[in-house]
Amino acid sequence: MRKFTRNRAGRVLGSLTLVTALAVTGCTPEEIEEEVPDVTDVTVSEDTSIEPEIEFTAPLEIEQLEVTTVVEGDGPELADGDLVLVQAILVDAVSQEVHINTWSSEPRAMHLTVAEAGQGLYTALVGAQPGARILLKEPPAADELTTGRVVVLDVLPSRVAGEEVEPRDDLPSVSFEADGEPEITIDEDLEVPSELVSQSLVKGEGRQVRAGQTVTMNYHGVRWEDGEIIDTTWSEEALPRSYQVGVGDMPSGFDSGLLEQRIGSRLMLILPPEEGYPAEGVTVFVIDLLAVTGEPIESEVLD
Repeated sequence: MRKFTRNRAGRVLGSLTLVTALAVTGCTPEEIEEEVPDVTDVTVSEDTSIEPEIEFTAPLEIEQLEVTTVVEGDGPELADGDLVLVQAILVDAVSQEVHINTWSSEPRAMHLTVAEAGQGLYTALVGAQPGARILLKEPPAADELTTGRVVVLDVLPSRVAGEEVEPRDDLPSVSFEADGEPEITIDEDLEVPSELVSQSLVKGEGRQVRAGQTVTMNYHGVRWEDGEIIDTTWSEEALPRSYQVGVGDMPSGFDSGLLEQRIGSRLMLILPPEEGYPAEGVTVFVIDLLAVTGEPIESEVLD
């Protein structure tokens, strides 16, 4: 059940085809070191909190795929099948035209499989860590008429991280599967809230969400009456979704509950019908805030 109006400002990153050939046969350590490609013809800024600056002299001839870690990440390495969340900029190596820039829209989410990401992107991201900035220099494929491409990927955390908070006794309880999927249990003896409830489950330390910005999140929602799932991004094929906050893209209870929360946080929102979904009655959502992009409506941004 898709109850939100999706913000569709961005383009799909899956259009990238990044193919790498790895063939090391009988080489000595010295020979392997000599084969490391020279990437000094492209410079990339290292501040991962802002959009990267990419500089190179065009036309740039790219004969093979080159992958360089500009900034090291930290945390669990990405493995096959993992959820991946990335910011990406793709620049034409000849014209320097920017074909993709997710910093102006929303991050791209995918499952790290060859079928979904493509062989090249899969190879580049396996083993990467959240916080990493990766430079790809990609030649055109043999059957393409296009020029080469310069791509910068920022790997974002795909799970919340922060101080856990014990919810109040008068609220539903939440447990989690190994993949992070929540299970919401509503005791029949609990009193049904008549007003919006916002309960922190994990306090993140990232940027604050402000009106006008786009937030990327996972969420799982059930009806209070019977615990029936009404919408979730934790189904097998689902991915995190992005919505603009404070502009009517979401029910008013989400706007109220998400504003000024920090990225990396996990929240429980209990929505009365008039601030959520009138046809569903009172609803309970667990929400993981994964990323925020765009400029706030207000001139002052709190970080």
